[in-house]
Amino acid sequence: MSSATVSCDWVQSGVTKELLLDYVQMGVLPAQDVIHWRVPGLEKRPRPQDGEIVIFTDHLHRGFSPPRSKFF
Repeated sequence: MSSATVSCDWVQSGVTKELLLDYVQMGVLPAQDVIHWRVPGLEKRPRPQDGEIVIFTDHLHRGFSPPRSKFF
């Protein structure tokens, strides 16, 4: 197996706080004060801060839902 580098052409995210609040209202995403999510900044490639993970809205569309508390 070779260790070739793969590159991707990322584009800046179009996710807004309003969109994420819609997901909260639908019950797909826990409230911001529960799991401390944030909208992406101006970065083109995801750059999570310490303690963060990246979740794409496509994951939410397909049924993924983050745990409802930090315990899980």
